[in-house]
Amino acid sequence: MPRVRKRVTNRGVPLNILERASDVIRDEGRTVRAVAKDFAICHTTLFRFNKKREKLTGEGSDTLPRAGYWTSRKVFSEDQERSLREYLKRAADLYYWLDPKEVRKFAFQLASRYNCNFPPKWSETSMAGVDWFTGFLKRHPSLSIRRPRATVPPPTGPPSFCASPSRPSTSGTGTDDLSPEAIRPHPKAGARNKCAKGRRRRSTAILTDTPVKEELETDKKLNSAAEGKENHKGKCIEEKQIV
Repeated sequence: MPRVRKRVTNRGVPLNILERASDVIRDEGRTVRAVAKDFAICHTTLFRFNKKREKLTGEGSDTLPRAGYWTSRKVFSEDQERSLREYLKRAADLYYWLDPKEVRKFAFQLASRYNCNFPPKWSETSMAGVDWFTGFLKRHPSLSIRRPRATVPPPTGPPSFCASPSRPSTSGTGTDDLSPEAIRPHPKAGARNKCAKGRRRRSTAILTDTPVKEELETDKKLNSAAEGKENHKGKCIEEKQIV
């Protein structure tokens, strides 16, 4: 199958139309064929959808059954891909970029932690495939993941860790708590160096304010007096040497 497949048909019924047609069958008690004719949809599609919905309702669930086309081989859910996209954007804002290979390795780590179904090739190479990476960028065109140029210094962050091919157990741990940043944290700034000169710390103030202005004038006078005493002492020492 080619990497980019163009759909030649436009089949499939939107979920909202199927839901409205199913409501008409339930509330008005009309037949499936009559309702399908009014909504211009296939009666078999409506019959299957209504049957699945009745089964879910009997089980006490309010969710609607899946309808239309969906990707059966999709690795991550929409929420998981959205969290990965936000992680990569945050990393770019921190100038901690990830090249395509690092993103593929990180995707494999996330899939292992989330216990997702991925191709066996991922376990052999410890990274996601090129096809997944291409599709991920197409689904999220706001991302721009490229290999950094040689003139740019390499990122000074934690080294990329290689996950083992085995999938760790996630029993008792929700996937919502395993965010991408929890698995691979962003680099944090180090502790600020303390000043060794012992410079006096001052608080932010408005210099034109009257109390602050008076305090500055007082400090200036004290400094001038101290400098005057040192100059007078120096002159006395010079006079003694001359004598």
